[in-house]
Amino acid sequence: MLVNFSFSDKNCLVVCNKPDLARLIVHTLRQIGLVNVAKADEAEHAYLQLTKSNVDLVILLDFGAEESVAMLRRIRHHNLPAIATIPTICVSEAWSGEQIVQLRDAGVTVLATLPLTMRTLLKHATRALNPREFVTAATYRGPCRRSKAHLNYSGPLRRNDDMAGSQSTSQRHPPPPAAEEARISAPIPDRTAVVQMAKPSAIQPDAHEPPEMRQTRIVIDNAYETAMEVDGLSSQLHRAGSPRQRASLCRDIAMASERMINLMSLADVRVQEFGCSDGIVDKLESIRTTIIRNAEGLAEAGARRVVEYGRRILSGHSGVPLGVTVALTHQIARIDAIVEVVGGLDKLAEASRTAIVQAREVTASIAALETQSSLSIPDFSSPQRVRK
Repeated sequence: MLVNFSFSDKNCLVVCNKPDLARLIVHTLRQIGLVNVAKADEAEHAYLQLTKSNVDLVILLDFGAEESVAMLRRIRHHNLPAIATIPTICVSEAWSGEQIVQLRDAGVTVLATLPLTMRTLLKHATRALNPREFVTAATYRGPCRRSKAHLNYSGPLRRNDDMAGSQSTSQRHPPPPAAEEARISAPIPDRTAVVQMAKPSAIQPDAHEPPEMRQTRIVIDNAYETAMEVDGLSSQLHRAGSPRQRASLCRDIAMASERMINLMSLADVRVQEFGCSDGIVDKLESIRTTIIRNAEGLAEAGARRVVEYGRRILSGHSGVPLGVTVALTHQIARIDAIVEVVGGLDKLAEASRTAIVQAREVTASIAALETQSSLSIPDFSSPQRVRK
């Protein structure tokens, strides 16, 4: 059993309006050492408990993005520091890029997604309860978001713990040399000609590119390389003859496509926050074209992955993670969206159709198993009659 004994004196509040899910998370929290756990099923009840009792950690469990943002702002702007600085974990089946930005700006400590295993819950709780500096500014109140020191950082120093003797921003940014001034003052070339000349696969880095744009370009370059990898694997899948070879290729496609989807999600957040250049837009369009072209391979690979993961749970080789049904249902919805791109299930090859049908059957079986497991967990937080 994974237990953090430093949690023994900590008090946790779980805010969730789904009793079965709340009971599962409370049971798992007690297994990892957080034995003092209270529950609230609505925001007002939770806020009342925060003001009336000592709470060290708040978990907003599948509470909705808007409600979580409102609750976070209410906590962070409380006039009592003991309440305003409480670590918070927001958990949902999925977070969009816009919701991540909103929750970050509202002062969330840790973001997590279902399903939650005992190990991942222990990791998130340990990270949330690790002491962090609390930042109070005109536009932000919440835990410090700096996770590591950037040795090559050249921006303004605005933190109390920054070196007092560091050079100022003007000293670290000397005036550009004559060659740079000539480059800046040169006439801007025709925009359409630049777009026609630039190929999506070769965005040349600019030495004077802003750090935010450079980081966005790196993320999208990695997504593009992964998309090309998926393209090559999908071509091999169409030529594959034996079921063993097809299954192996589907596993490789599933792993590569998961990396690509994660990178595209990160790229979407960065583009919305910092903008992008014409070359980045062209590369994003190229990635989307690749996804549509390889939709059948992605759908079959995703279905096979659901089947393999689900069968390990049904056979007893793996436990039943918290919220696994929600996660698998979300994966099935993603597969259905890809199938719509192709034109329907009847447009797929027989092997792909079989894999998708099996994935749906496995998901239904695990949903029934998870419901049965949640009903077998006693609710220790409810008052019980003591025998004399």
